[in-house]
Amino acid sequence: MKGSYGIVVARQTIESYDPTKTAGARLAPKWIAIFEATRETFVKDVRKIGISHKAVRCAVFSVWRTRLRSRETLLSSCRYWSKPQG
Repeated sequence: MKGSYGIVVARQTIESYDPTKTAGARLAPKWIAIFEATRETFVKDVRKIGISHKAVRCAVFSVWRTRLRSRETLLSSCRYWSKPQG
C-alpha cells in the first residue's frame, strides 16, 4: 500500500477483510462475496500463466539449494575440525 498509495496499513487491518481469517469471520455478506469473486478471478488469471508456477517453484528450489549448500559446507567444516589433527 505504501508503494502504490503512499499510506501505511497494518497487516491486521487488511486481514480483517479476509473471511478465511479469524479477524474477518464476521464480515458482511457483501464483502464476503467481493472477496470470493476477487480471489476466484485471481486464481483463474494465475492459472492462465503456467510459467508463473514454474517460476515460483524454481525460486523456492533455488533458496532451498542455497541453504542446503551452506549447511553442507558447515557440516564438512565441522567434520574436518572434529578429526584429530596430527
